[in-house]
Amino acid sequence: VVVGYSRHSNTSMGMLLKKSVETIPLSAEDVKTIYFARNSTTLRSTLEELEVGLNIALKGSVHEIKAENDILISNFGTGKTASLQIHLATEECTYPLLCCADELPETLTVDEDEIKVVLAEEDLSEMLLSDLIQNLIDKTKVQIVASSNNGSIIAKTCAKKLEVLVEVLESKSAGKKDLKLQSVSAKDRVRQYRNIRSVCQQAKELKNQIIDIANFSSQDSEKAANFLNGRSMKYANKALRRATKNSDGVLDPVAERRSMVKDLTSTEFQEKLRLAMYQDVLNNLMYLSDSHFDELKNEVSGRCRADMANLKSLRSKLKNEEEISFDFFKSLNTSQTNLVSSGRLAEYLNEFLHGNRRSYVSLSSPWQHIEEWTQFNYQTFESSWELLMYGGFLGYPLLLERSAASQMNPYLTEVKGLHLSLVDTASICCANQAEYPVYGPEGGEPIKDVLPLIDPSMPRSSRMICGSKLLGQKYTSAVIARDLHMYTGFNMQIALYSNTLLHVIAAPEREGREDIIANLQRTFMDRAFMCAQCGFGPVDHYACSDLQAHNGERHGHARVSNACPNCGWFSSSISNWKKWDGNVCEKFIAAELESLSKYERNRMHIPQAKIEVILRILYSFRKMSSASVIEEYADIAARIMKGAIDGTAEDLDLSAKSGIEGMSQVLLAMFCTDGDICNSFVDALKQSEGCVLSIIQEACLREARQIFRMKSGGDKMKAKKMAFQFLTKLLGVTDESAPYTSSLMESERPVDNVRMDCDDSIHLDSQMAHDQMNWVRKIAKQWCHAWSFVRGFHDIVQKGNMSWEKIEHNMESGLQSYSDMVEKLQNIKLETPKECFGLSDSAEAQSLFLNIGVAAIFAGVFGEPLQSSAFPLLQGNDGCDSDVDILHEAAREIRMKIYFGRVQDKLAEWKTVGEDRIFFEARAADINAFQGMLGGHVHGLDKPTFWGLWKAAKNTKNEEKVLSFLSTANEAFFLKHYNGKDVSVNSDD
Repeated sequence: VVVGYSRHSNTSMGMLLKKSVETIPLSAEDVKTIYFARNSTTLRSTLEELEVGLNIALKGSVHEIKAENDILISNFGTGKTASLQIHLATEECTYPLLCCADELPETLTVDEDEIKVVLAEEDLSEMLLSDLIQNLIDKTKVQIVASSNNGSIIAKTCAKKLEVLVEVLESKSAGKKDLKLQSVSAKDRVRQYRNIRSVCQQAKELKNQIIDIANFSSQDSEKAANFLNGRSMKYANKALRRATKNSDGVLDPVAERRSMVKDLTSTEFQEKLRLAMYQDVLNNLMYLSDSHFDELKNEVSGRCRADMANLKSLRSKLKNEEEISFDFFKSLNTSQTNLVSSGRLAEYLNEFLHGNRRSYVSLSSPWQHIEEWTQFNYQTFESSWELLMYGGFLGYPLLLERSAASQMNPYLTEVKGLHLSLVDTASICCANQAEYPVYGPEGGEPIKDVLPLIDPSMPRSSRMICGSKLLGQKYTSAVIARDLHMYTGFNMQIALYSNTLLHVIAAPEREGREDIIANLQRTFMDRAFMCAQCGFGPVDHYACSDLQAHNGERHGHARVSNACPNCGWFSSSISNWKKWDGNVCEKFIAAELESLSKYERNRMHIPQAKIEVILRILYSFRKMSSASVIEEYADIAARIMKGAIDGTAEDLDLSAKSGIEGMSQVLLAMFCTDGDICNSFVDALKQSEGCVLSIIQEACLREARQIFRMKSGGDKMKAKKMAFQFLTKLLGVTDESAPYTSSLMESERPVDNVRMDCDDSIHLDSQMAHDQMNWVRKIAKQWCHAWSFVRGFHDIVQKGNMSWEKIEHNMESGLQSYSDMVEKLQNIKLETPKECFGLSDSAEAQSLFLNIGVAAIFAGVFGEPLQSSAFPLLQGNDGCDSDVDILHEAAREIRMKIYFGRVQDKLAEWKTVGEDRIFFEARAADINAFQGMLGGHVHGLDKPTFWGLWKAAKNTKNEEKVLSFLSTANEAFFLKHYNGKDVSVNSDD
């Protein structure tokens, strides 16, 4: 047993002694490889830990195992041996051995008893194999640290051998992830996850230790001790202290988890949540109109007459109440209380009023998921992830695309897709952590992320949950940053709301390439075939082995063909067809995308299901936001309104400096107006297409900046260089067409004069121009859709004399209460850029797009906005091709950048040879020419010119030149070098 004391101890020497004198290694689970105490304060607890470990280990027994030849391996450092001694704890009866041989031995000797070896591979469980690998890892670490000179060589050699064993473990663990999420309790979700983790996470943990071994290098005493004892050093060190709690320090994740559990299980939280649940259900019942209540009674009476009677009595009591209190709930009789507290009333109302909202994964309703939050004290938790698996809520599945900058700016997390079938965050967390794919009814990629939303049927209680630290902060952090400890404030949740809102309203309703492939693989994998000749697949020959039987048959106007759809190859025997490998023909993908594209071109309205999502997002945002946040977004809307009404839309500031971190905030802000402001906003939205153009320009500017920054790896100067090269090629600018500098001895003309004479001709690269127009067209289309929908939304609100308070009340009263509004929102026509800007043909639209794209690169990447504007083109009042002016200005500015580069080269050359050139010219010049070179004041000249003239004056020993120079110098220089008639001509000066 080795004990290290202080950082000055020699861990390598301790391991060398252990390796030399140890006869029977004890299990590292019982007795640590090394006990390390940093100082005298920790030494006592370290020795107490050692005593406990030895008391456990010494209760076991020692056994000797022998083979006829050197085939047994105790550790990779010492190699093969014919005998070894092992230690078993009292309760153990099995021990895994590693054997290195072409064939297994027929017998082994255990404690002098000969034991026959039987090949039974199925008896080698994952647990035993994991124990074997862990034992080898522990012993290998000792060998590595003990061999201070060549430890890294041993490490790399042993790591390769250990990886082979881990691959065996992974192959045995495959297919063991059987996860059932339908109709299971929160406790069952956590239990299943733990079972799966115990089977499938062992390989990962072992791999991390092998990585530590492979990367081992000589370290100090304490780090070496951590290496020896750490089962997963890579992650243990990372997770030891994380997440800045405040400016004073960091928070221990274990302490943080315990704090969350304490809050969730507190009497205050539990009572508050229960009251909110009861208030939500009883308010739902109270909001019902008499006609709707009669319909509900008929539904309930067919199921349970007792519940129907309690329903009537509850309704009667509620008519006298203005607000539901806990005292009211306590005044109910036992049967009425049971109807509410059991959740039966909530289920009736959810089914009758709110469309029977449920997670299609857990099959649980909003009430059932909220009720799980009242049961945290029934379970112990080993991690914050288990907390998220236990308590979750309903939301919509999202497909997200993150960048490295998403952690700093959550608005850079792009929403690429949204499924319309509700899921619950708890089930998805459980599935993700267990690496178990969950697919939506719509198909596509597995669900990884969910947007939890406040449910209008349970507004108070679901707001408590969505605003909790667990779901509101931890889960949001996991969705945005894939880390539980990166939450930076409510702005993260707003980013998810606004980015999803922009996607739902503006994004095309189409599947992508990955969705097509994922759907085919999900449907046909392991049942379809592929062509043996060209590899086309999937070909579905389901339940048919004789392909000739129906080949060529006619069914109406169609003919059956069992041949390859791609090349026509055919075989009547199914055995000649290969199993499909999951690869999809590019021609098929292209055809599917083209078909979906045609559908998208005809889509001019938002379907009902997406209207519901839009309203739910806006409802959740308003319920979750404080008054100051609502006011902040109303201010953004007011700025847009002012720009539209005053006709100053081109000066509208939507930059990050104005407080707008993401463009989707602008969309969210435009929905936030209410009351009289809403009426003015409707008028403003109808007046100025300049506002939407400003939004599109700012969106393109940010996109351009992001594109070039990503290409350059975040290097701003490299991004500018790449943007310059791109525009040079796009506009057809050549070096020869840019202004040249004057000769070295001549001054440059004023920059404005050079710019005025600079060539501004363009020679567009047609393919690059086409790509640039398509890029801008996509963004313009999104925002024209969004603009027209916002305008239509406020028009409906204005004409219906509605307010947000009334809309929220209707949503809480049930689907029927706001179905009329949903129907009207469905009829809003989504305008195209041509319609939004009143452009007459496609050529005008393409010119505008190209214009915006080029201007966006200048402003976004160079930080140099062009002076020309697209607004005159849209106003159509001067007949000028202002879009062409922008391209010409851009071409001129690119040439000026080339010119400025030449000026820099000239200056660099001047610094090297300028002084000599001036010296020779000035020395040869007569007094008149020399005085002309001096100018008004020599200290206004550049350094090479100044010293070249002064040296020339002294070198010629021409008193008149020297006096001319000194007469234009400052007093200090004059007094230093002038002494009456005698002039200093010391060349060293």
